[in-house]
Amino acid sequence: MLRDAASSIPDMLQRDEMAGPSYLHRIPLVRWVFWRRLEVVAELLAAHADRYEAGLDFGCGLGVLLPTLSSFTTSVYATDLELRPARQIVAAMEIPNVEFVVPETLQGRITPRSLDYVVSTDVLEHVDDLPAIVDQIASLLRPGGCLIISGPTESFVYRMSRVLAGFGGKGDYHHTDIHRIHDVVTATRAFQTAARRILPIPNVVEGFYIYAYKKS
Repeated sequence: MLRDAASSIPDMLQRDEMAGPSYLHRIPLVRWVFWRRLEVVAELLAAHADRYEAGLDFGCGLGVLLPTLSSFTTSVYATDLELRPARQIVAAMEIPNVEFVVPETLQGRITPRSLDYVVSTDVLEHVDDLPAIVDQIASLLRPGGCLIISGPTESFVYRMSRVLAGFGGKGDYHHTDIHRIHDVVTATRAFQTAARRILPIPNVVEGFYIYAYKKS
């Protein structure tokens, strides 16, 4: 199902950036890290509340997190520049409570301060105007809502791991790293850091950070 969904994206670089090759990688550790990221996101959401009324997957990619989000959320919104693969996954799994929104219409479709959570996994390092996107996300979250993000460290070990996994030579398409993203999120003073997780091995091999924030 995932391979079929990924194949609906004609642009190979965009397909790679939606992590299709990583979720299906021949090396078990690569697969584990990418699937584990999503498990950690679900765990952090579960620690924040048992059930949610409304949430947003900002940059939903192939849609691999949507089945999990839909299981404990009444209404899930999903947005990305390319929505075909996620639509295909949701249709194939017959998930009834996911609504797709093109990025340009987010603030028209979602009531301000109405979301219980926003998740954004390995997305914000790609955006041009990061402060504007963080402000937009903050405007959609209710007070006390939860923002969960993940992103690459861009460390030497991370970059070497990409090469060893066969992802080298694909261009410099990250505008920033998770440390800078964290700085931008916390600088708004709209968010307080609630939790941090590191994958795959804290203090040894730090490829990805996952942060949870509480909206003020």
